[in-house]
Amino acid sequence: MMKEPFVDSVHDLVTDFLYLNSLETIPELDTSPIKYEDLGFDLECQGQVSNHLIRFTEHLSAHSGANQQYNLLPTSQVGPCFDLLIGIVSLGFDAKYYPKKKAAGFKYVMLSAIRTWFYCSGTNSKNLIITADWNPQKFETLYKPIIEAYRYRFKTEVQIYEHSTRGLYLRYPY
Repeated sequence: MMKEPFVDSVHDLVTDFLYLNSLETIPELDTSPIKYEDLGFDLECQGQVSNHLIRFTEHLSAHSGANQQYNLLPTSQVGPCFDLLIGIVSLGFDAKYYPKKKAAGFKYVMLSAIRTWFYCSGTNSKNLIITADWNPQKFETLYKPIIEAYRYRFKTEVQIYEHSTRGLYLRYPY
């Protein structure tokens, strides 16, 4: 049986994010990539990355019952507002949402995040987005101005990581 190392590594990423953001002072963000060789495994193609992110979304969704501590995107569950929003982008940048797979593109997750930000503006203060596809030009043009306005207006934190076959890379803030 094949081990699921990515689920563990991303789970650790989420855990680290929660830990860092529960402190009064947040240390400087490390923008160096987390290389997979350092974690002891290798993902050979972007399809494997997408599949791991889909499984991770399912894992987070399965553990989001009565003890839920976060809002999760993409998901079909509607619930109360939490301090933390986790967005998992497992498909292409402009892909739509596929509810049966719990899979979506960056555009869908960002539009859902913006809707959540409006609805939860008094509660949401931490946002973690992990994406399998990164388009810096579209991000700069379409999403960065919205994120920046939200961050400064409501004193929130937004971190976006790209997950590829080479590792995890902090893409925002930079």
